[in-house]
Amino acid sequence: MYLKPTLFLIFLFSSSYASAQQITASPEIREIKSFGHWGTDDYEGNYRIVIINKGFEHVSRNVYIEWISSDNETYKTVKSILVSEVSGFYSVRIKKVDSNKAVLYLVDSHSFEKSEVEIEPTELGKYKANSISSCGF
Repeated sequence: MYLKPTLFLIFLFSSSYASAQQITASPEIREIKSFGHWGTDDYEGNYRIVIINKGFEHVSRNVYIEWISSDNETYKTVKSILVSEVSGFYSVRIKKVDSNKAVLYLVDSHSFEKSEVEIEPTELGKYKANSISSCGF
């Protein structure tokens, strides 16, 4: 008598739990790191650096800064821009982040010269990129 409703409830909650646990990320994503805090009159949230693999035989990386809002437990990408100064390199990785900037470690696609660049978001959709070292290994 109580078996059917009980089985239905078990199925209902177990299937919603399983679907809530699944996310799909693009296979091209190489690395993601959230950092800092930003705000405008309309939104507030965190920054995110996203590094994407690009190409097949001649692999390089594209780097994006994203402004992610986190209002009322919903997350939304408010702005995403390509960081042209560091995109197209053979290798890019996130070395470190702090409250308002990210330091990226770069290897040039052709010369294999190594360097570090500091990326600092300034306002919505804008950033500063500063070379902080040339490693010259």
